[in-house]
Amino acid sequence: MFDEVVDNTVLPKSTDKMCYKHEFDLMLDSWNQSIFMDIKKRLQDSAMKLVQAERNGEAFDSQLVIGVRESYGND
Repeated sequence: MFDEVVDNTVLPKSTDKMCYKHEFDLMLDSWNQSIFMDIKKRLQDSAMKLVQAERNGEAFDSQLVIGVRESYGND
């Protein structure tokens, strides 16, 4: 039922999951604020050019568009 003892306090297993979720949320917020917002417009424009190229019959790597979509996170 209990996972570990930290500073003489027994932590339940669920505490670890909550900590990791909190850390993940902080990292995602940092990614959005410090990196993604600066390149968001360029990513969108590039993805739209790839989609337009496909519509014109040109070959392209669909993983590029998928990568852009994944940059937005899972919200």
